[in-house]
Amino acid sequence: MGIVKYCDTNGIPQPVDVTDGSVHVTLTGEDGTPLITDSVPVNLLMHSVSGTLGALNATIGLDDMDFSCGTMVFQVSGTWTGKIVVEGAVDGTYNNLSIVQPGGTIAFTGVNNDNQNGVYRALIISGYTKMRLRMSSYTSGTATIVCNGAPLVATPFVWQLVAANLQTSINAFRSSDSTYQPLRLDKSTNSIQTIDYEHHEIHAGSHFLYTDSVELDNAVAQDYMITTPNTTKWAHMTFLASGSAITTVQVYEAGDRTGTTGQTLYNSDRNRLTASGLTIHKGQSGGTTDGSLIWQRKSGAAAGASRTGAEATRNGELILKQATKYILRITSGTNDNLTNLQLEWYEHTNIA
Repeated sequence: MGIVKYCDTNGIPQPVDVTDGSVHVTLTGEDGTPLITDSVPVNLLMHSVSGTLGALNATIGLDDMDFSCGTMVFQVSGTWTGKIVVEGAVDGTYNNLSIVQPGGTIAFTGVNNDNQNGVYRALIISGYTKMRLRMSSYTSGTATIVCNGAPLVATPFVWQLVAANLQTSINAFRSSDSTYQPLRLDKSTNSIQTIDYEHHEIHAGSHFLYTDSVELDNAVAQDYMITTPNTTKWAHMTFLASGSAITTVQVYEAGDRTGTTGQTLYNSDRNRLTASGLTIHKGQSGGTTDGSLIWQRKSGAAAGASRTGAEATRNGELILKQATKYILRITSGTNDNLTNLQLEWYEHTNIA
């Protein structure tokens, strides 16, 4: 009859040989090594019973099943007059069930009177652990019965055997709340094509940038004020500040200064018109405090005509607090210090 597969308790598919009417199972490990060297005949697929019904309320049934019945088919033959019904039980109380009669007619009342022989199938019996046929009315004769019951088949049996189901499961990747797209692979390596989240935000039009450069003399500072909006769409920011000699970079949070000159911020996707929710000013004045110092770095050197450049970078993103003013301050420790600032950020609302 062929070879089918099932999974053992560790989820490993195992071959099942169904060539002679019974089932012979050989369990193997993941490396193919047999765990049972001799095939063991077992009956995993079907429970069978046969007998006769020749009296009122005579029964024949599948009462000793150790599984939940999913399908029951029975054949009636012989010379008899009466009515046979199909009944199922969970707790010992039997209920009348519908069947499909020869020719496809669905009946709830069972096999009709007067020698109506044939093959029948019980309907909607999933979950019953006891099934039986009963002669609910009887006039004469004897009905010969052969009855087969099979267990419910779990879904994993299906997706192991049906290739189309496997294909469906890897094709259904959601690209929005209502749109699904096929999984795409690299043509040369068959590797999955992915991008990191920051790169995704560029494509989504929610990634922004700002750059500036200033030449500073010794002990002169340049302040940049960053003001976040009072929304839960927070800025995830990285920055790079550099100087051609001794340079100190500091970040202050929650000050009360006022920005001087508003700056132009750019969307990293130049095809997008989406504007950033935060503002950046070059310079600041007024107020009473810069806020709390939360980050700083000093680097670079200057000795006569020889200079060593300075660089301060925050590669790990800093999630800025909403409705808050930040000051990023660049202070030179040398005359004629060429300083540069690069800010990049995306704006994102956390998933609840």
